[in-house]
Amino acid sequence: MSQELITQVLVAGAGPAGLTIALTLLKNGVPVRIINKEPTFHKEQRGLGLQPRTQEVFHFLGALPEMKTMGVDLQPLKFYKFPGGKEILTTLHLVPPEEGTPSRPFNNPIQVPQYHSEAVLRSCLAQYGCSVELHTEIVGLKQSDDHVEATIKKTVDGKESIETTSYRWLIGADGGRSVVRKQSGLTFEGAASPEKAILGEVYLEGFDTEHWHMWIKYTDGPPTNLLVRATEVPGKFWFMLSGNVDPDKILVDDESVKQALRVASERDDLRLGGIVHVTDYRPSVRMVNKFREGRVFVAGDAAHVHTPRGGQGVNSSVQDAFNLGWKLALVEKGLASPSLLDTYSEERLPVIKQMLQETVSMTRDIFEKAHDENAVKSAWQRGTHLKQFGINYRWSPIVFDDRFKAVDSQHAEASALNPYGTEGDVVRAGDRAPNATGLVRIGGRDEGSQPTSLFSILSPTHHTVLIFGPQAADLGSIMKSVKACPPGAVYSAIVYPGSTSTTSPAVDGSDALLRDRDGVAYTEYGMLEGESFAVVVRPDGFVGAIVRGGEGVTKYFSAIFSTAA
Repeated sequence: MSQELITQVLVAGAGPAGLTIALTLLKNGVPVRIINKEPTFHKEQRGLGLQPRTQEVFHFLGALPEMKTMGVDLQPLKFYKFPGGKEILTTLHLVPPEEGTPSRPFNNPIQVPQYHSEAVLRSCLAQYGCSVELHTEIVGLKQSDDHVEATIKKTVDGKESIETTSYRWLIGADGGRSVVRKQSGLTFEGAASPEKAILGEVYLEGFDTEHWHMWIKYTDGPPTNLLVRATEVPGKFWFMLSGNVDPDKILVDDESVKQALRVASERDDLRLGGIVHVTDYRPSVRMVNKFREGRVFVAGDAAHVHTPRGGQGVNSSVQDAFNLGWKLALVEKGLASPSLLDTYSEERLPVIKQMLQETVSMTRDIFEKAHDENAVKSAWQRGTHLKQFGINYRWSPIVFDDRFKAVDSQHAEASALNPYGTEGDVVRAGDRAPNATGLVRIGGRDEGSQPTSLFSILSPTHHTVLIFGPQAADLGSIMKSVKACPPGAVYSAIVYPGSTSTTSPAVDGSDALLRDRDGVAYTEYGMLEGESFAVVVRPDGFVGAIVRGGEGVTKYFSAIFSTAA
């Protein structure tokens, strides 16, 4: 056993959550070590759907284009009638598709194999000289005031070694059976679901690959559900058999699995080939009591698990990581107090609680309300809120809004708000920052260049201050507050209305002068010409503040850029 010196951040677990936070920290110049218990990278079909908000996160991290090389639009779902299982009951989209808009360029879920998303994120880490250490796991940890001492078991060529290394911070993204969570004493409140399921992959011939396929058979007990969809490998299909099933009997051998698929679908024309793999899946609905214990954090499945409905799991995990990443980076760079890290729990707990309620409700409806076409649509087709555009932190102690002081964190309880938002709401502090296209740079060498978008300016490495309706009296105080921030930590852009001429006065200290040629930015942020507001966008793409002048900007940043303890 060896004792090494303190390094900065250890990430345990190399799934979407662990990889996302590692990449966010590396982009901010914070060294990371990332380990994974498994000896190899998996190839199984896991979390498939990337919701639009998660696509935005991966866009900011520079990973989305490569992910989409193996991505397709979320396919519609066919439901079949009984007896016979061949006649179509109805066809529907789980989330109705919509055209992209200037504020929502990624407006529909896409199907991307999780192993591909993870491979893309690992290649991004490699650009910073970081790689995942396989067959390496935490077996114990001990906290002190200024570090976490982690005992790590590593296996190389069949030989195990034990090391004890100290880190300033530890992030547990090590799954539902998280050792980090258990060793840290965090509770995992909830219960096992009564649902039983068998997941697997099978080779299947002569079947439609453009849809998902669903059979729901009512019996004396709960209905039997069979969901089948094509994978990216020709001829290979993923399936989930759930409800009134007995895994102990079905998983006796491959032929028993095939027979269960035939019985559940009543299809005598299924040409079943080899079984690639199967697993007995027993979902639970649980979440931690808090996301932080001292210098240890949990994210993703280590913090919350649920039934596999609604396409929220992987997406919520990624957003856990993105929420924590920028805050931890500021603390590690000495720009913020460790107390900023408390807001990770404060912001994510209500969101995850709502997410669990959504997935439980959807699962209940699927089993109780799927007996005819109208009931199927009601049970399976959910609103656009599952795209997660409405997820917000309006109650957070570090957001501030001059326009809607009634929802200021000092006057509102999180339980009174909807963490998944309300469609059509005006943007408030704590909400997702909308994109805006058609922004034309004015002044300087870039004047007259191709229009840009707000999403090209936002970054996980800095705050962005957008100054709308600039007036001379306001500009000076706002820019003075921005300049008081640590160098390089804030990017400022003055956004003139579309009616502004291409010749605008120079503004001392601003990073960009933009004209809202198409009026998208003013519309999406609810701004009127003649009004003057500063909108502060956090590194995770959420609005931190909407304020009228320099005093409000100072108020927001004083809660962020505190002296490190």
